Amino acid sequence: MDENTTPDIEIDFLGGNCPVQAEGRINGQRFYFRSRGQSWTLGIGGELIETPAWEHAEWYGEWPEAGWITTEQAEAFIRQAAERYARGEAGGRLEDDPDRLAKARKQWRAQAGLIDEEGNKNV
Repeated sequence: MDENTTPDIEIDFLGGNCPVQAEGRINGQRFYFRSRGQSWTLGIGGELIETPAWEHAEWYGEWPEAGWITTEQAEAFIRQAAERYARGEAGGRLEDDPDRLAKARKQWRAQAGLIDEEGNKNV
């Protein structure tokens, strides 16, 4: 990676479980990282949680594995997404894998008690 696309990453906070969270700056822009359930996201700039200026998300494992990643894994995911951001690439979205998203949504509804294991609505 050349010097122009190597991101300057400053992590002010990294820790927790379910979710694992981090805050800091990437190339002078504030960022928020969150890993929970079976995915992680990194938002940069803008309103970090609701409407970041740039956002990248990826699936990770099965529920609830993403909430138990190590700080080393979190740092690697932050670096990976920050490099994408520094290269001017668009962020990835969970919706880019519709089959995985449908499976995850079914799991979320079951865990909330809205449906049973077969997908039937609980009354």
